[in-house]
Amino acid sequence: MLSDGVETSRGRRTRKHRRRLPQRSRSSEVPVYVALRAALSEWRTLGAYNWVLDTIESGIKIDWVSPPAPFCSKEYPFHADDAAFLKEELQRGLRQGFIQEVTGPADLDDLVCISSAFVVHTAVKSWVVLD
Repeated sequence: MLSDGVETSRGRRTRKHRRRLPQRSRSSEVPVYVALRAALSEWRTLGAYNWVLDTIESGIKIDWVSPPAPFCSKEYPFHADDAAFLKEELQRGLRQGFIQEVTGPADLDDLVCISSAFVVHTAVKSWVVLD
């Protein structure tokens, strides 16, 4: 530690008061809102405006001037080899809360957009695209 309260780490200077935030990795992705909420006390200490703190803590709610017309995306055909990959990626999205399954008739009436999914292959990896 240096005399001004600064520690060195891997040749970089870091302040003692800095908190380690959740790190994104290939095996465990950390959504931005999780990292922001983990640092909420630091945002308060910095004197962030109340609307910033409320947004970090509760998210953003956008009120419609008028509700949009319901929309149902067309279905995209996909190769049988992609079926298992697509199913696993959709299950992962459900587990992590990025996708929400709606099955109740009352919930179906509230839907604005029903999405289709398909698989895109690149040289690096395959991706699921939700339309």
